[in-house]
Amino acid sequence: MKSKTFWICIIFWILITLARLFNHQPWFDEANVWIITQKANIFQLFLLPKIEGHPFLWYMTVMPFAKLNLAYPYSLLLVNWLFCFGAIFILWKYAPFNNWLKVFITFSFPFFVLFPIVARCYAISIFLLFLLTALYEKKSKYPIIYAVLIFLCANTNVMALIGIWKFFTF
Repeated sequence: MKSKTFWICIIFWILITLARLFNHQPWFDEANVWIITQKANIFQLFLLPKIEGHPFLWYMTVMPFAKLNLAYPYSLLLVNWLFCFGAIFILWKYAPFNNWLKVFITFSFPFFVLFPIVARCYAISIFLLFLLTALYEKKSKYPIIYAVLIFLCANTNVMALIGIWKFFTF
């Protein structure tokens, strides 16, 4: 992480995405997650996939903030932003790409415009997929952590469930 390119990109990414984040008004589906987790108990969250379409992990992540009614919508948006930031950080630290490719990925539409701003379950799945990728070579050294990450990633959304199929091979 000694690269100038890394620090310039990360600082620029943080400043722009946070400025956009604090000017983002949650859409219906983002607000709906907050309302559901504020009203539901922990056991009801496991029944949500057949109604809402997403497994429980995103709801469990938002639930403590919603139950405490802690600074809506900023806590919801910041939790999502932190997962996206974590994914970008893991990309820069562990991906075997050159800096140009990392810059293009960092400032691509999904990672610069969509995932860090719109609070949905996708940023957490990208974060977990990047963690799995970083841990892939050491999966036999940390099998429990690896299995837990696969389980958590599978419980974010269907696209992540498709993405983890490669990680099942041993």
